[in-house]
Amino acid sequence: MKGRFRHRAIYHILRPVFMPYFKIRFNQHSELIKPKNSPYILLANHLLNWDPFTVGMSFRQPMYYVASEHIFRWGKLSKLIQFLEAPIARQKGTADSRTVREILTRLKEGNNVCIFAEGSITYTGETGYIAPAIGKLVKLSGAGLITTSMHGGYFTRPRWGKTYRRGKLTVMPVAEYSPEQLKEMSVKEINEIIKRDLYVNAFEDQLALEEPVRFKGKQLAEGIENVLYLCPNCCRFSTITSKDDRFHCDCGMEGRFTETGFLESIGKEKFAFKTILEWNKWQEEWLKEYADALRNMPKDQPILSHPGQEMITFERAGESRSLGKGVLSLYADRFEFVSDDGEPLTIPLEDLPKGITYYGTGGATIAMTTADDISYEIKNSQDVSRSCWCYEHVLAVLQEGRSKEK
Repeated sequence: MKGRFRHRAIYHILRPVFMPYFKIRFNQHSELIKPKNSPYILLANHLLNWDPFTVGMSFRQPMYYVASEHIFRWGKLSKLIQFLEAPIARQKGTADSRTVREILTRLKEGNNVCIFAEGSITYTGETGYIAPAIGKLVKLSGAGLITTSMHGGYFTRPRWGKTYRRGKLTVMPVAEYSPEQLKEMSVKEINEIIKRDLYVNAFEDQLALEEPVRFKGKQLAEGIENVLYLCPNCCRFSTITSKDDRFHCDCGMEGRFTETGFLESIGKEKFAFKTILEWNKWQEEWLKEYADALRNMPKDQPILSHPGQEMITFERAGESRSLGKGVLSLYADRFEFVSDDGEPLTIPLEDLPKGITYYGTGGATIAMTTADDISYEIKNSQDVSRSCWCYEHVLAVLQEGRSKEK
């Protein structure tokens, strides 16, 4: 592979530089992992934007990372990343066969590859969905498999939040499987061990300790509305706001996010949830219960709507083109973007077979690819509280209803 020697040299130079940095900033504890098989696929759960570095601290051997395609559209910074590391691009929201081919090529050349199996950083503190295609890739590769789990990263920098906190970040080896062992397993069995090995529940981690770790910082609750999008008292979308370590709804519901990562109800309107994970499970159940009502909303009445959005379109790893800034709305049958100059763009839900995905922190950037292979991204203004998590969940309920009708 072109540049392989350079990539290996850079890895060996930067690793000892970054190790003390992460030890000091995140109080990171990592165990050195000495693989018995090479090349290998390394699978890990995903907690932080820094995960390629935090995981890399446990390995002396260089590896290539599978990364979201959007980092290849950062101009000069993208060129620097490509020069230093040459990550493997993966376009979210699509069945990206080119990514699979590139992974297999690098493994065949004797390189190790790291994949964050969820494909996205957790919003709730629990390991998310892992596509069955991961197991197929491992089986097809003929390489070894190493699984690692990271703990503490969720509270170090919640994806929904605005600030870093200092507590404790741990990277732990889980298991190593040889090519011979994997050859004897079915794809289903491989997927089962991957899900088992990578499963992490940040709140269970805290409860298992005699004294939970305190993650100290500022503005602990700010941005929590990016994950808690539905008020349990008034059952309205996007009414929760936050400041410092508190959050509230104008209906009277109020709570606090503590240094140990748990929720406390402090307002007149009490809620029963102790964790973000519990609250989110209630949100999802509420959406299922009221799914028919959402699907039957009047066609001219948006379910969700937010100003301060920028719609862009792009080609894979190419330059993006802005379609303007304006209002994004989700209706029962379509997405609609109306730019400030009045030009509307309508995307029927039936044209989004893969739904939507997102990248980034906070409200994050929404990404979607149509059946005609046209890709869009919707970037959020910092002045607007818009939850991509809410859009994804509501859209999933709407599309599930459409598939049942067919």
